[in-house]
Amino acid sequence: METREKKFFSPVLKSYNYDLAERWRIEWYIPVYNGLASKRIVRYGKINEGITVEERLKYADNLIKSLNLESPIKIKNNVLDKVIELSTINWRQKTIEAYTTVVNSFKIFLDNRDPEKINEEMIHHYLLTLSRQGKDKNTISKYRNTLFTLYNKAVKIGLIKNNPVVRVPTIKRNPKSLQYFTVQQIQKFKSIEIDTQLWMGIQFLYYCFIRPGELRLLKVCAINFENDFIEIPGNISKNGKTEKVALPRQLKEQIKFLQEYPNNYYLLSKSGFPGTTPISTKWLNDRHREVLDRLKIRGHYAFYSWKHTGAVKAVKSGINIKDLQLQLRHHSLDMVNEYLKNLGVMDSEDLKNNYPTL
Repeated sequence: METREKKFFSPVLKSYNYDLAERWRIEWYIPVYNGLASKRIVRYGKINEGITVEERLKYADNLIKSLNLESPIKIKNNVLDKVIELSTINWRQKTIEAYTTVVNSFKIFLDNRDPEKINEEMIHHYLLTLSRQGKDKNTISKYRNTLFTLYNKAVKIGLIKNNPVVRVPTIKRNPKSLQYFTVQQIQKFKSIEIDTQLWMGIQFLYYCFIRPGELRLLKVCAINFENDFIEIPGNISKNGKTEKVALPRQLKEQIKFLQEYPNNYYLLSKSGFPGTTPISTKWLNDRHREVLDRLKIRGHYAFYSWKHTGAVKAVKSGINIKDLQLQLRHHSLDMVNEYLKNLGVMDSEDLKNNYPTL
């Protein structure tokens, strides 16, 4: 009972899965009416002055310490947190957020136990707990592999001596690719009124293959209207490299209005038009799912399907494969060919139309 009360009334960070577009806070509960009820206490401090996840976590840590209350989940206080902290320069923000999610889940399971002093049996018990919580096999495998990676790095840099996680050989899977939209489905999208920002996001993905994670942080200054290209900065790109993609004339016509906004404004903002606060990480997918439901489009479709749709359309319209490679930002033609093969794109008209009759 003592542990339960301690956990319930201790301060915790509410970060909305580390979403910088949300207002983070520290909250905890205090007993009232002789312990028969509780009252929630909320403090923001300087947390939301941080412009990066790391800065906000630092402000949150300082705020919790200033409260002089004990938190069951401390921020940056053990070997796993230390590994993430030391790797922020080399890892993508999305990777950091994914690893942090696993670490926080693991710390909740451990309660006040030290992650440095656990063994293989406790890891196994944690994985069983995830299963009882309804996590699927792929998610459990991902969590286990994440812990193995973090502990392994901790061993390499001398933070601990042994890795308590046993690595299980992964089974090579061939995940089913998202479907691309047909001509009829595209017409359905164009026949109804769609949120302006969602439609702009669809066009950027269709014409320029700019990934959702990159798109939500892209600013007006990235678009060069004079020379018809868009530069994706390395600090928001998936591979950490700054690269350029062509700006097709159709998209250029649709986004000319962006020139009226300050260069430091995000293209997609919480305000509903370009602004200083980016949309949340799930905004595009959630809004797109609403449209799919509205149009009654069933199947393996998502916002990312527009990238596949653009690639298929480009191939079938005769776009040079090398130009497509540069637009996709794939490192080789083999990678492009494999990508198109997975989409089922048949670029040989002879096979379809001139095959010898039996």
